[in-house]
Amino acid sequence: MKNLTSILFLLFLGQWLSGQIAPNFTITDSDGKEHHLYEDYLDQGKIVVIKMFFVDCPICKPYNEPFQNLYEELGAGEDSVEFLLLSTKSWDSNEDVQGYKEQYGLTFPAAGNDGGAFQATAPYRNGDFGTFFGSPTFIVIEPDKTVHFDIAASGVEATLTKVKEKVVEIKNQNSGMAEGTRITINVIDYKGEELPPYSLILRSSTQPDSFYMVPDSFTYPSAQFPVLDSAVISMEINEFSKKGISTIDIVIIQRHILQILTLDPFQLLAADVNDSGTVSTADLLSIRKLILQLKDEFKVGKSWQAIDSRCGTSSEYCKESIPILMNLDQQNIDFTVIKYGDVK
Repeated sequence: MKNLTSILFLLFLGQWLSGQIAPNFTITDSDGKEHHLYEDYLDQGKIVVIKMFFVDCPICKPYNEPFQNLYEELGAGEDSVEFLLLSTKSWDSNEDVQGYKEQYGLTFPAAGNDGGAFQATAPYRNGDFGTFFGSPTFIVIEPDKTVHFDIAASGVEATLTKVKEKVVEIKNQNSGMAEGTRITINVIDYKGEELPPYSLILRSSTQPDSFYMVPDSFTYPSAQFPVLDSAVISMEINEFSKKGISTIDIVIIQRHILQILTLDPFQLLAADVNDSGTVSTADLLSIRKLILQLKDEFKVGKSWQAIDSRCGTSSEYCKESIPILMNLDQQNIDFTVIKYGDVK
């Protein structure tokens, strides 16, 4: 009875550990390219297969050719699966790993200690996901960050078959997801002028670190963009520009403060360069200092802001983020972009 209880406990423990969430990491591979687990792969809907190894590992070598073949069979990183080769030893450098790749004809990204591999593999070596029995160890991580740790069988072929089966299983699950709302985003400048390059971001409003960079038309939720908690869409422009801001803007804002004219909701947002929620003489002073080159930027910290285009009809819509509505087949989202300090 005691033995049965122990067996059941170990089975439960293994299932629980297998369902844990992968920690994020950043590595620089032996070709000098950075890879971010979340941003570059999982948040883009990709499955990640990790082979933990070290350069002098004798039992790792028989896996090299069939693992490379599997990599190519699954799209060589161009499809929905990426492979990473990460060393578990502090003495393996990126140069050592690059030599290993060249020796065995491996083409997937790989990293040594100076590329961050030793740190990236630490959670898997220290028992967070189950007992680490040494190299090689194979890990498959789903786009939702679920970890399948230490996929193994008896022999090279059987082990890599299990790795492939797990990848195919995850791909089939994702492809079987019910397609969600078709999102179409339209972005216009308040003055009808051409905008600098911008980014569209689908983000969880409760967990800001969970986000996807999205195109102007996409389906959510989907295999590429799995469900986020309370998803919202926003737009960002990182460029800072003083172009177009002049003393005419100061005059217009001053006339508004004196109640000689009324600014519309978009102009009010553009005039509030101090991000205080109101337009005052302090905003005028900041704009004047910028024109006279006495300061480089406004207190708000950016030049551009995208606002729900419905802001012109009601102040309740004057927000930077627009909620995604899950109960629709189609959602059209319109952003109007204002430039701080430019109210003409």
